[in-house]
Amino acid sequence: MSSNTPRAGEVYFEFQQVGQQIRVAAIDGATGIEVVVFGPQQAPQRDLEQIALRKLQRRLQREKSDVDPFRKQDGRGFGTF
Repeated sequence: MSSNTPRAGEVYFEFQQVGQQIRVAAIDGATGIEVVVFGPQQAPQRDLEQIALRKLQRRLQREKSDVDPFRKQDGRGFGTF
């Protein structure tokens, strides 16, 4: 295994200024799943990281459970009549 191979639980953060806001991307190193949050420019970086991390954890849990919230029990979507 090379040192560039992501380990389970490794998360990468990317910060980008967009106008008066900061865009924070949290990327799971093992799966490549990415979530994005926006926050005020003056917010502490650590706070924005924590928000993005919680969102990523929720997304990973949803992916793990493989439950589609837009499906009914019988497998039909909301738009099925």
